[in-house]
Amino acid sequence: MAFGIGNVSLNTPDSIYKAIDASSAKVFGVKFYRNGTDGSQWQGDRLYSAKNLQFTPSTFTTTGVDEFCKYSPFNEKICATKYNSTSGKQEVMAYSTDSDYATAVADAESNIMVEFPKFWYLRPSKYEFLISDNPIEGFLPSPMHYRNGVMHDKVYIAKYEANHLYYSKSGQRGTYQWQQEVGGTSGFNSQTATVQTSQIHRTEARKKGMYVVDYAAYCSLLILGLVKYATLNWKAYIGYGACYSTTSSKGILSTGGADSITTLDGGTTADQKHAVLTLGIENLYGNTWNSVEGICMAGQYLYINTDIENLTNWPDSSMTGWTKCAVPMSTARGDDQYIADIAYSSDFPWAMWDTANTTNATSAKIPDACWYGAATTSAPHKIYTGGGANNSSYVGPFTFNASNALASARWDDGVRLLALD
Repeated sequence: MAFGIGNVSLNTPDSIYKAIDASSAKVFGVKFYRNGTDGSQWQGDRLYSAKNLQFTPSTFTTTGVDEFCKYSPFNEKICATKYNSTSGKQEVMAYSTDSDYATAVADAESNIMVEFPKFWYLRPSKYEFLISDNPIEGFLPSPMHYRNGVMHDKVYIAKYEANHLYYSKSGQRGTYQWQQEVGGTSGFNSQTATVQTSQIHRTEARKKGMYVVDYAAYCSLLILGLVKYATLNWKAYIGYGACYSTTSSKGILSTGGADSITTLDGGTTADQKHAVLTLGIENLYGNTWNSVEGICMAGQYLYINTDIENLTNWPDSSMTGWTKCAVPMSTARGDDQYIADIAYSSDFPWAMWDTANTTNATSAKIPDACWYGAATTSAPHKIYTGGGANNSSYVGPFTFNASNALASARWDDGVRLLALD
């Protein structure tokens, strides 16, 4: 059975659907279609084992309903991990349901992570996503779990983000411990060029058996969320996140703002000033821009490198070691535009960058935003996702910023770490 990540046919043969029906594996799916005259009326229908599962997000005062969490790969677990110098990896000390979890969290070298079990996926059409808990003919391995020919059973992603302005509170380490080890505020100074800071991220994270979250992992999270939430507009359903502030560091929230949410997903749509929790991760969008590894832009094309275990530098203009994506980005360059369509490419079928934009949020298929640099430059630009504290309605999980050169700096950028089992 093929486990390649890309270069597949986008025409799903009937034999694959027959394989799904014949398989004992659980398949969860969603298909989006237009249910009206504008983008706001796009609707998602759950498929297969997801069809009859109930889900409603939690708020800061009410507990939602999550029947997905009973099944892999939606049964993410919050855990405390610690670096084992013998294995060279982060290893689980305790899960949040264990009696010794508080002790594990109190350990000065612990990190709070979200454990994601492996899965396989299929994208039969641009807006249709299927997930399986076991291999099925025609399905591909999760790009978050499949690295250098190895399918990892579990991947750990930091629950909390790291930013140069705020640290995690006591007992909420996430990337806090690692942040301290790269020099506290000096390691995350807003005047430090992001290309330099990114290299600090890589170097110091690897000393503790971790990597910066890359685009392959980020899109894996999007696939999980699309199936679970059955909507392209996460912020109007789960929560807007922290995104209504002036361009001031005071607008960025400290970590732990979503700790009172009792399930893996929740927030508020009452305002744009609170943290949001998706798939157990706090502020996947909003609050700070996510600096994402393994992807950059040059000209009208994106270049991807999923080998985070050996990724040491951003590419030069030759893009050696990076794969040029077959589907170009939108030709409508400019800031503050909403997403009218997303990529659907045989070489990276999991990827979902925007390929068409609109200035009208109502007509957008996805009311998240995109920012682009000049289409004519061949110099690599780094990619940020999610949106920051002052981006208001433009934030969202699909929000995509390719307007920053590698040597640029932002006051509102952050990173999130990843560990392989």
